[in-house]
Amino acid sequence: MYKIIGGDKKEYGPVDAQQLRRWFTEGRVNGQTLVQGPNSTEWRPLETFPELAPIATEAVPPVAPAMAPATATASTGASLPDNDYDLDIGGCVSTAWDIWKRNFGLLLSGVLVFMLVQLGLGLLGQIPILGLIFTAASIILGGVFMGGLYYFLLRVVRGELADIGDIFAGFRINVGHLILVNLVEILLIAVAALPGLLIAGVGIFMKLKWHETGPVFVVLVVLGGLVALIPTIYLRVCWLYAVPLVIDKGMDFWPALGYSRQMVSKHWWPVFGLLIVTSLINIAGLLLCCIGIFASTPLAFAALACGYERIFNGRTASTTVTP
Repeated sequence: MYKIIGGDKKEYGPVDAQQLRRWFTEGRVNGQTLVQGPNSTEWRPLETFPELAPIATEAVPPVAPAMAPATATASTGASLPDNDYDLDIGGCVSTAWDIWKRNFGLLLSGVLVFMLVQLGLGLLGQIPILGLIFTAASIILGGVFMGGLYYFLLRVVRGELADIGDIFAGFRINVGHLILVNLVEILLIAVAALPGLLIAGVGIFMKLKWHETGPVFVVLVVLGGLVALIPTIYLRVCWLYAVPLVIDKGMDFWPALGYSRQMVSKHWWPVFGLLIVTSLINIAGLLLCCIGIFASTPLAFAALACGYERIFNGRTASTTVTP
């Protein structure tokens, strides 16, 4: 494992050679970057390490030719793995906690920007008449902002260079499919919940029309609520990672929905459990005079991002701060 001195003169690491190679291809380190080797206190240029010298001499591949074939294939989901996985909820939260401790300021800043944008759109939506425009914008752009949040979180979780601007990455990466994946998900969940809403609606109509408050009314409302709630929860969990698949793997919206459901369905209950745990983390933050939410929300989102890494990339996250 190695440590480096970043361009900001701060120390980063430890990281392995593979991570250094990734940083080199992204232009974050070069042959002159100061590196501290394993079991050493000496700082030397990266190119002076025999085992790292090939990294410094590698040519950075052209972005467009290298990415185009992979993106085209991934967009349909045809080449994506169908591996099984072990989703350890405690492991996700524990890894997220380590990342939270090392990157708290960065995580808080990014999540806070996301929350302020959502709050701002919500408040603007309360303006009479004009608010309808902001409400529509909030719905239409919901997937774009959520995609940007996941893009930011995944970069932090992977130990890559992340900054606050990544929150708005959804406006430049696969924006059309981020909009569609969110809208289609909302529409399909609404359709799935419709039968239950109609059943409950009959009960409410009976109460308003004939003042029916007996067993029939109770049965219809409770039954309708369950018929609407069960598919809503099931589909929401299945499609939990559709948005990050669109922005992270460049998938089109429909394959992303299908691939998320395909992988999550392998272990639906643990994924549901992860959602419950992250929700409880946020509730605990709210109970601490609401101030705790500024600590709990970044932790909860980081745990969900760690879950994504375990399910779709078959790896745990990095706890390294990046240069």
